[in-house]
Amino acid sequence: LSLRRQRQMCIRDSLAAAAALRGQKTMLVDLDPQGSAAAWADLRGDKEPHVTTESPARVGRLVEELKRQGYDFVVIDTPPNADQHAKQAALCADLVAIPCRLSFLDLEAIGATIDLCRLVKRQARVVFNAVPPAAIRSIEDAAQAMRGREAIPCAVMVLSLIHISEPTRQAEI
Repeated sequence: LSLRRQRQMCIRDSLAAAAALRGQKTMLVDLDPQGSAAAWADLRGDKEPHVTTESPARVGRLVEELKRQGYDFVVIDTPPNADQHAKQAALCADLVAIPCRLSFLDLEAIGATIDLCRLVKRQARVVFNAVPPAAIRSIEDAAQAMRGREAIPCAVMVLSLIHISEPTRQAEI
């Protein structure tokens, strides 16, 4: 799973922690030069999920090695722009998750990531993040608005809402 984020909408920790809590052998790969996933791991010590850093040029080889080592789930964190880091991550991903908040600016910001996914022929899914439970109707409205846009085909827009449980919150700390 390659995690693309625009405008700092990061859900990588929650996805990786949720997979680890479900018993999946999970690795979070930090490609972002900012290194926030690695810093998160440093704060957490030896707790799962495992975290490593890698260069974009070597991420494909790392993912293959992780598969050989029996990892079930690999989350690749990239910088928040659609650049070479994102392209290399998408090339070795089965799925690209695009975190997005329910705002016009955030919906506009995901266009470059969707274009990148088309370029490398990878499936993409938009994951609405930081959505209050009362906003389900807003998600439906956003989905309808996005389906009407020529730039974003319906096939790309399989929408998800992640509710973070208390055990997942504890794993993030």
